[in-house]
Parts: sequence; C-alpha cells; structure tokens
Amino acid sequence: GSPSLRALFTKLFDTSPATFDFKWLRAVTTGESSGFHMDTVYMGRGSPRLTTCWLPLMDVGYELGGLVVVPGSHRSEEYRRIRETYGTLDLDRDDVGGTGWFSEDPEELLRFQLPLATARFAAGDLVLFGMHTMHGSCVNTT
Repeated sequence: GSPSLRALFTKLFDTSPATFDFKWLRAVTTGESSGFHMDTVYMGRGSPRLTTCWLPLMDVGYELGGLVVVPGSHRSEEYRRIRETYGTLDLDRDDVGGTGWFSEDPEELLRFQLPLATARFAAGDLVLFGMHTMHGSCVNTT
C-alpha cells in the first residue's frame, strides 16, 4: 500500500493499519452506474473497524459517474432499519446472489429523507467512510 495512506491511517486510528489484498476498482461504462450499497455486504466479516478509502485515479466530473454518498446514513434513525437488515447481510455467506446492491434507483433513497452528495473529484482526492455508509455512483453520461 501507499506509505502516505499508511501514515494517515496510523495517525487516524493510532495503530498500524492493514489492507485487503484485493482492491475494488469502480469504473462504469456509458449509461451505467454503480448501485447504492453498504460495504458491509461485501467485507463485513472479521474486524468491525473497517474504513473505505475511495481514491480517484483521474479527474472525475459528474458526467463520468463519480461517487455519491448518503451523508449520515451510517448513524441516522432513517437508515437504522436498513443497517440492521440489509447492512448485516454477507454477499457470500448468505447466498444473496446478484450484485449485493440495495438499489440502483437514487429516487428510492430519497424517501429516507437524507440528501445524496457528490462532487467533482480530482485525481488523488480522498474520501473516507465507514462500512455502513450508503453510497453508489452517478450515471456515466460520456
């Protein structure tokens, strides 16, 4: 892993961090997006002290299908039931099948009364969030 990221996580957590051998690359083709999900569905086994580190490798404007998060979904009352049901699933252990996404429709998330947030990202920007933060991507319109 990156020495800079290792130093950052060591400072944040006051312990030497570990990383998964496998890295998830998110790239979506024109007209597609990554569905909304919580990372616990994919990597919830083992330590509960996991943090997702989203790092764009190039500039990512809205049109390229960048990251969208639901701020507060990891602790809000509106998302409690989702965290306690969907958020406890394990894609492999529970034989969920499919992608493991909660929804492909951002409109469905708006009924929980929390905003969706995105930005124009520059290569090397860093977004950190916990395993119960609902997130997905914009549609790639290029």
